Amino acid sequence: MRISDVLTIRKKALWSDAALFFLLLAGPMLACLLFGAVDSGTWALIAIITGFGVLLWAHTTWKRKEFALQYSQLLIPFAAFVLLGVLQIAAGTTLDQYATRLFTFRLGVYLLFFLAALSVFRTANRLNIARNAVVVFGGLLAFVSILQRLAQVEPIFGLRETPQAIPFGPFVNQHHFAAFMVMICGLTLGAIFDKKTPRNQKIIHIAVTVVAGSALVMTLSRGAWLSALVTLAVVLAATFAGGKRRASGTNRKSILAQVLSAVILVAAILSLAVFLGGDATNLSLAGHGSDAGGFTSGRTHFWTVALKIFSAHPVIGVGLDSFAVAFTRYDTWDGIFRIERAHNDYLQVLADGGILGFLCLVSFVYLFLRQAIANIRSVGSERRGLVIGGFAGCVGIMAHSIVDFPLRTPSNAFFFLLLVVFATVRLDGTYRGRGSTVTSTSTEPHGRSNLT
Repeated sequence: MRISDVLTIRKKALWSDAALFFLLLAGPMLACLLFGAVDSGTWALIAIITGFGVLLWAHTTWKRKEFALQYSQLLIPFAAFVLLGVLQIAAGTTLDQYATRLFTFRLGVYLLFFLAALSVFRTANRLNIARNAVVVFGGLLAFVSILQRLAQVEPIFGLRETPQAIPFGPFVNQHHFAAFMVMICGLTLGAIFDKKTPRNQKIIHIAVTVVAGSALVMTLSRGAWLSALVTLAVVLAATFAGGKRRASGTNRKSILAQVLSAVILVAAILSLAVFLGGDATNLSLAGHGSDAGGFTSGRTHFWTVALKIFSAHPVIGVGLDSFAVAFTRYDTWDGIFRIERAHNDYLQVLADGGILGFLCLVSFVYLFLRQAIANIRSVGSERRGLVIGGFAGCVGIMAHSIVDFPLRTPSNAFFFLLLVVFATVRLDGTYRGRGSTVTSTSTEPHGRSNLT
């Protein structure tokens, strides 16, 4: 196939390709509204949507006579983690067959979602539409969630009771709602500090940042507060480092202006949050709230038990998502409390997946950091704000995962993968390979696809 033929095919507007693009945006939003998709029953709907998405992808492939797949090195550790779950199930090494089966199925859906997003979000226009859609959705969700908290509506949407958790917005766990807001703020901050962002869009992003940041502070999640500050620091550092070098005096003024803008923005967020949240937020910010001792209470014990589980099952672990069962065998407490998570995703992966699972996790994080940083350095200035925003949001969530498990909420996992795509994807290009003409849609600087 000649280059002209390939480009002609790619220029054809296919309804199935457009439908898949909107499905990849609407799916995570729907999962978010359905209480974060933490219920097993919700996954029946997600499975149906996933199947429909596969059909749309197949129709596009059939019409274009090619299998458009963007290769990314991130797929290797991701797929290996899925295979680890399959291996644990087949070998019977998991302590909780049902939990491992369900978690492995979810990982498979995440992998399909990631593959589709890599291949569909391949133009600057689509990336901008996706970023704007996520930001607007996050801003509206934060606004409605604040109103719900101020109205003291205890059941979520007035429908679902959460007797064993403190909800916020549609999320059963308020800390995981805060984690979602961290990702939203990553995208908005990337646009705010990007000089290429038009003034009217910058105003919208500032407004969303203030609303989302206020909702984040009102959750009283100290882990999310820390991750939000990490996100802001990453945006500032990446924005300065990614720009062109100028005279030292100009650089100092630019840095001072960015820091001052960040301080003003944080002050506005805290002021609004304290005004809306009242005494509870004020006391919590001062370290005297009812949850003042909750940041570390119990966590060190959970982490110690996780290390004991790992030492007893060092190679392949006790089974993905089997921590709750394993905890009862190694817990030295009186057993009154049922602990389902280690409150540290890295230690839980170490316990659930052993060295093999931890290597998959570390490899994914390393490759993501390497690809995103390379993308920030090489991408055009018109798209740098999006790349930085996606990168910062992901780093914020990874920091939050040290003291919590925000990515165990499925809707957060979907949005995290979207941000990974924003930070690492390379736009379409063409080059000539050995003996054939190829259209490259690789996320790697010199990656190759198998299109001929």
